[in-house]
Amino acid sequence: MSPDNRMAIRCDICGLESTLENAFRRQRVGPRKFKRYCPGCWLQKVASARRTGFIVSLLAGPIGLFLVLTASDQFGRVLGYCNLVLFCQIICLVVHEAGHGLAAILVRFRLFSISFGTTGNVLLAYRLFGCQFDLRTNLIDGMTVAAPRKTTFLRVRLLFYYLGGPLTNALLAGFLILLCMWLPGRPIIVAGSLVLAASNSLLAVISLFPTNRSVGNACRASDGLAILKLPAMSIDEMNAFHGQFYYLEGIQSQDAGKLEEAERWFQRGLAEIAGGTSNLLMLATILLELRRFSEARDAYLKLHQQPDTTPELRALLENNIAWTDLMIAEPGQLEEADRFSKEAIEATPWESYVKGTRGSVLIELGRIDEGTRLVIQSLAASERPSSKALNTCYLAIAAARQGNSETAKKLLDEAKKSDPNCALLDRTVAELQREPNRSSNANLLRSVDE
Repeated sequence: MSPDNRMAIRCDICGLESTLENAFRRQRVGPRKFKRYCPGCWLQKVASARRTGFIVSLLAGPIGLFLVLTASDQFGRVLGYCNLVLFCQIICLVVHEAGHGLAAILVRFRLFSISFGTTGNVLLAYRLFGCQFDLRTNLIDGMTVAAPRKTTFLRVRLLFYYLGGPLTNALLAGFLILLCMWLPGRPIIVAGSLVLAASNSLLAVISLFPTNRSVGNACRASDGLAILKLPAMSIDEMNAFHGQFYYLEGIQSQDAGKLEEAERWFQRGLAEIAGGTSNLLMLATILLELRRFSEARDAYLKLHQQPDTTPELRALLENNIAWTDLMIAEPGQLEEADRFSKEAIEATPWESYVKGTRGSVLIELGRIDEGTRLVIQSLAASERPSSKALNTCYLAIAAARQGNSETAKKLLDEAKKSDPNCALLDRTVAELQREPNRSSNANLLRSVDE
C-alpha cells in the first residue's frame, strides 16, 4: 500500500497524525479501549513515570526510617522496612549496572557507556578508559552499552554479560546476609544489611523476569528475556550484534569530532558485516558532515531502495535525502527535496529535524512564512550546536529574502556563535550580499514608474 493510500493514525494526546501505525504506542485504558501515543508524547509519559518513581523511591527512605523508629506495632515496622527496601533500590541499581560493566570487560566486550538513569537531565558526565559514565536525575533504571569485538563463543559470553547485573546483586545480598551472621550483636548493622540484602535480591528477581521495558521510544528486553532468547539467536543476529562494535566506535569518534576516523569505523563495519544497515546509515551521515553531499545522497538512496527497509527508517531516509538535495543545490534537486520532505513530515511530524528540513525546503520554494514556522519549531527543540546553526542560517536566509537585512545579520551572527563551521554560513552570507542588490533594483523600478 502506498503512503498516500494508508490511513492516518492520530495521537490521542497531541492530535498529530501519521501513516506510520507501528510508530505509535498503545496503552490499554479499559476492557476494549486503548489510548494511542505518538513517539513524542510517549517519551514524555515514560519520562514522567520514571520521575514519579524516583521521587517515590526518595520519599520512601525518610518515611521508612520514621516508621521503623517510631512504630509501636509489628505492622508499622514491617511497612517501614519495606519503604527502606524501596529506597535502597537506587543504590542497588548502581551495583546492577556496575555488574554488567564488569561482566562486559571479563568477556572481552568493548564497554562504551554506563548510564545510571535513562531519562532526565544529566547531573554528572565523566569519561574513563573510553567509557562514558552518566548520572541522570531520574535514577530509577539504568543501561549499559557494550559490544563484542568478535563473535567467538558469543552466546556464552552474552549469557555471562546478561547475568552480570543480577548476579552481582545476588552475590552482594549473600555477602550482606553472611555479615549479619558474623555480627549478630550489632542490631543497626544487621538491620541495614538485611534491608540492602532484600533490596538487592528484589532487583535481581525483577531483572530476571522475562519482559520488555520502554527505553525512550524503543522496547528493550530485560536480562531474563535476553537470556531466554540466546538459544534461538541466529548467525545473522550474532553478526548484527558484532556490527554494533563498529557502529558504536564510529559514534564515539563522531561525538569527539573525529569525522575521518568515524568514517573508517563505519567502512570497516560494512566490510565485516554484509548488509549492515546501521553502519551504512551512519556512514552517509558522516559523509554529510564532511560535506561530501553527493556521496551521502547515494548512500541514503541505496538504503531507501532496499526492499526490507522499514517504514520508520524510510521516513528518516526521505528526510535526509531531501536535506542533501538542499545542500547540493543543483537544478532539479529541489523538486525531489519537496517530495521527500513532504512524505517525511507526513510520516513523522513529531521529529524536530524533519520539521527543520521541511521548513527549509518551503523557504527555498518561496513559501517563506510557512517554512519559517517549521524551522522555528525545529530550532526550539534542537540540542546540538550544529543543528541550531543550520536552523538559524535558514531563518536568516528567509529574513533576507523578505527584505529584513538587520534581522538576517543578527541571525547570521547567532549561527556563527553556535557553529563557526556550519555548512550554510557561506550560502547565508551570499544571500545577504544579494539582498542589497534586490533592494536597489526595486528602488530603481519604482523611480522609473514614477
